[in-house]
Order: sequence, then C-alpha cells, then structure tokens
Amino acid sequence: MRVLDSSYCADFLRGHTSAKEYRLAHPDESFVLTSVGYSELYHGAVKEGRDPVLIDDDLP
Repeated sequence: MRVLDSSYCADFLRGHTSAKEYRLAHPDESFVLTSVGYSELYHGAVKEGRDPVLIDDDLP
C-alpha cells in the first residue's frame, strides 16, 4: 500500500504524464489518500471553480 499526497493526486487530475505513468507502473499496488489530502483536493477544486464531487470519480 502506498499513501499518496495531494500534490501527486492534483498532478494526476491535471493529466500530468509522469503521474499517470507512475500509476500504470504499479498496477497491483493499493493507493490511499489521507482525509487531509482529500480536504486539500476539495478545497483546491472549489477555489478553481470545479465541482469537488468529481474528484472521487477521477482519481485512480
């Protein structure tokens, strides 16, 4: 299991190639995000005028 931070998840959501390649390179690995990380992503989504509910759908 790997614990992710919000900056990795933000890069993934923004479509950064390196973040997606990292996820694809570890197909059997479990990834988790702390509640603080989720809070940071939701806050960032609201700040940028995005729907924070979509974060759950878009994360791996």
